[in-house]
Amino acid sequence: GRPEAALSVDGAGQFADPPELPGLAHLCEHMLFAPNERYGEEEFEGWLSDRDGASNAFTALDLVCFHFSVDREFLQEALDRFAAFFRMPLFPEEALAREVQRVDSELALNNDLTRRFYLLKALANP
Repeated sequence: GRPEAALSVDGAGQFADPPELPGLAHLCEHMLFAPNERYGEEEFEGWLSDRDGASNAFTALDLVCFHFSVDREFLQEALDRFAAFFRMPLFPEEALAREVQRVDSELALNNDLTRRFYLLKALANP
């Protein structure tokens, strides 16, 4: 089968968001996929896609998880690129503005499920 790798960061989920910055953990998840110091403007997802790989991430209440798969011949370089997310992030301003809009739209209070989530989060004691 195809090799896969993942990194889960416990304690970095939505419960870790400061009350004045809801969505911060989710925004950081998005921003780590942006260009980084080691690989410049080449984004990981595009690089993986060109090699028939795939990646995704999610922000849960108590953790953030990043994962990818790629053909074995590209695994070493993929691991290096994946590690650069966490060792050398840049958070470029143009990407930050775009991702703030995406996270805002994903977390908008425009449906009952999202409203219930925020109520649960406000009442929870992590």
